[in-house]
Amino acid sequence: VCSSDLVTGGEELLARHFERMYRGVYDVRLLCRRPSRAGEFYWNPLRDELDPAALEGVNHIVHTAGIAGVGSRLDLRGRDRLWRERVGGAALIGRHLLASGAQLESFVNVSSTAIYGSGLDPYIHTEASPVGSGFLASLYVGGEEEAYLLEAEALAKRWVSLRMGEVLCGYGGVLPYMAVGGNYGLALLCGIGQQLVPWVHVSDAMRSIWLAIENREMRGVYNVVAPEWVSYREIATLSAQMRSGRSLPLPIPRGVWRAAVGAWGGPLMHSQRVASERIEELGFDYLYPDISGALQHIYGE
Repeated sequence: VCSSDLVTGGEELLARHFERMYRGVYDVRLLCRRPSRAGEFYWNPLRDELDPAALEGVNHIVHTAGIAGVGSRLDLRGRDRLWRERVGGAALIGRHLLASGAQLESFVNVSSTAIYGSGLDPYIHTEASPVGSGFLASLYVGGEEEAYLLEAEALAKRWVSLRMGEVLCGYGGVLPYMAVGGNYGLALLCGIGQQLVPWVHVSDAMRSIWLAIENREMRGVYNVVAPEWVSYREIATLSAQMRSGRSLPLPIPRGVWRAAVGAWGGPLMHSQRVASERIEELGFDYLYPDISGALQHIYGE
């Protein structure tokens, strides 16, 4: 009998991709603000509302809501929304679990390497590294604290937090912004593009969630980033080369770039070296360990 897995942030890219990839492997349910079909259940952490039926018989919860991504506003209103989805959403689930007397097999918190803040080369961030400062770091720390409390209060047998790099795919997320202009052979760079960007192919991101669900030995924090460190410039130029057969790097002043994409793009302006040896020690092999292979798969070459 397949397990029942509830995924928060049902409107978002990661939740939808997980449902498509593991439909039939698991009984996948989605928590959405506007459920419209079978398998979708209502929740609205901004109003502290959750349909109790969503939790009936659930074995695992994957928490993807409240991750700052493409289009996220980081003004006061936007920050409040993210906080209430990420931190408040986990707390809301905890209260419903407590009221029902249920216990999860696992609570998998999907987080971000933005928790480390901006890196200073050649510093390498591991799971033991100190977290950074600023709102995004606080947001992801708050989410991990709530995940830990679910285990501490015996509402989940274990908790796992997956600190993912930028998830690359061809139909959403950050890659279309990094590769804008690629069809015309232009690699538009944020600054001069030397900053290192931690990244992971969407298929490997999904497989890491699967591992967190299936491997009962997993507990605590794991970085999920491809082992190859690459710069913004390398991603943009290689994308342009693959899409048009040529590549002309075009640096964009950081202020202009940020004004164009919005505050959510702030982490892409800073450099990070992030290591993922801890999850690799569990036998996790990346299907796409290098950026060339990842982009070839995304662009169908």
